[in-house]
This record gives sequence, structure tokens and C-alpha cells, in this order.
Amino acid sequence: MFIKVLEPENPLWQRVLLMEIFRGVCADSALLRSIYSWYDRMEHSTNVFQDMINAFGKLAAERPQAVGVGVNPMIGHVHQGRDSLDIGGIGGIGTDVGGLSVATSTMKVQWYVCLIVYMCLCGILMV
Repeated sequence: MFIKVLEPENPLWQRVLLMEIFRGVCADSALLRSIYSWYDRMEHSTNVFQDMINAFGKLAAERPQAVGVGVNPMIGHVHQGRDSLDIGGIGGIGTDVGGLSVATSTMKVQWYVCLIVYMCLCGILMV
């Protein structure tokens, strides 16, 4: 099943590609209703819609630092609360922000995956 590709042991590029597919699925409210009707509402059937939601939740919670919670090498340590931001490491800001490196490009892709997850969840909420 496609949802298994979202597991952390799979390559990031495969996960991004699959999330792009899910983004298209979640943008179509009629298709989402049909998936739910065809699978999740039927007894003794695979819960495709539920599995999709669960996979999105796992993916969004997998790397909270990708959406600004946790350690950020550019600005120091970001806490979960709104009140607190330790910018102890701010001295290096602006020196290498524009370039691509393996570390920064991977973080950008992880952030992008989280963005797509949130877009999918918003699409589902609009159904």
C-alpha cells in the first residue's frame, strides 16, 4: 500500500513524491468522500482513510524541528512555547543561509514534507 512508503526507513525523495500524490487526493473532496465510502464505511474492509490520517499524524510528529520546534542551528534552541526563544547561536546568521548543503537542503525537504502534510490535513478538514 502507498501509505507504507511514508515510513521513516524509506528514502526522503520517495516520501516527498508520495506526499505530492496525497496532496492531489486531499484537494479533491469528492474523491476523499468516495475513499471513505468505498473502504472505511464498509465492514471487514481496509480503513484506507483512517490509515492515511494516521500516517499524516506520524509524519508530522516525526521531525518537529522541521516546523520550528527543537534545535535550529541558525538561531539556537527554540522551545515549544511562544514565550521563550533562546538565540544564543545567532552570531552566524546570514553567513551561509543562501547556499545549499546536504544539511540545509535535507532540512528544507523535511520542512516541505511537513507543509504538504498540513495542506493535506486542511484539505480533509474542508470536506
